[in-house]
Amino acid sequence: MNSNKQTLSLNELINFIEKNFKNVDSEKVLSDSEPEIVEQKKEIMILPYDKIDNLELTKLNNLVISKFFTNISLKHIGIITHIDMYDGINISYISSILYLLLDGIETLNEKIRIDMIDLVIRRLTGEARYNFDVFEYSNLKWVTKDFVNNVRKLTGNELLRYVADFFIVNVFVIDISKDCLTFIGTEKYVKYKKNLFLVLINDSYEPVIINDNKYQDYKSPVIDKIISNNIIKDSDVLEDLTKYINKEVIEGEKLEVVTKKPIRRTRIKKT
Repeated sequence: MNSNKQTLSLNELINFIEKNFKNVDSEKVLSDSEPEIVEQKKEIMILPYDKIDNLELTKLNNLVISKFFTNISLKHIGIITHIDMYDGINISYISSILYLLLDGIETLNEKIRIDMIDLVIRRLTGEARYNFDVFEYSNLKWVTKDFVNNVRKLTGNELLRYVADFFIVNVFVIDISKDCLTFIGTEKYVKYKKNLFLVLINDSYEPVIINDNKYQDYKSPVIDKIISNNIIKDSDVLEDLTKYINKEVIEGEKLEVVTKKPIRRTRIKKT
């Protein structure tokens, strides 16, 4: 990690967003209603905006991946998937990440959420070249020009990894069609990051709420199951963890991102 460059902490991003929206009339910010529960379906489908439904993997076509979510409450939520300024591009991955990270976002109306997503996308794309070096993506054999172009187009696996690194989180994607769990993060699983879960349905992402929590820590039942089944390896307690953190972390402020290898996809074999 290049020690003379700084990563963006979540608090910095939140402060950045708050600064840009500090003059917004609070009466116009609040949404007219809370997410609504929709009727249970026999198959998992993309939800309408701001709707919420149970994600019952155990009842769907004997999905092998459901073994990690037995006796665990899962809900998925309809979010913003497209906005006019990005001409038909599906931005559901970024939208889902923001929904899980930002407390209170569900109380904001659609216009404010769109503005927040646009703000984050502009920062992601604007800093892509700089962050290519910060996150040492050359170690992954990525090409700078290709990376920057893909980020600007909001497409490709590089974008998925970049967003996870940018927000300093571990991302797990429940891929319904492929019946697999995709881990988006560093070669070595860093357990002190927030763990976010998304579901991928028909090429669109949605945030997943697990046991009424937007994110999971490494002690949560679902993360414990994943680690126990060797989907990811927990960090060795005897390992020098200072390489994952900078001086601010030692003082309890923020995590630094480690970047070594790209996305891993693991398919669970049927037994």
